[in-house]
Amino acid sequence: MTAQGGMTAQGGRTAEAGSDGEGNVIPDGAETYVMRRSDRDLLLTFPDPDMPGKPSAVRFAIGRDGRASAITIGMLDGDGSGTLQKEP
Repeated sequence: MTAQGGMTAQGGRTAEAGSDGEGNVIPDGAETYVMRRSDRDLLLTFPDPDMPGKPSAVRFAIGRDGRASAITIGMLDGDGSGTLQKEP
């Protein structure tokens, strides 16, 4: 996923294998989504082009040190598997 200042597209776009120009490898056929910052720990994306007014949250859990300790991707968290913990 690519975090950007404003939402310029709705739904995902299919990416070609390669790099996104920022050193991140994108697998062939992966979908990328534009995100919009809602507040300090929350980004919004609009993954369903049929429901452009329904955002999905990408939320960061902030630890005592003020740094992200986990990320929860709402559109992947229907069964609880959308939370990724930061390794120590």
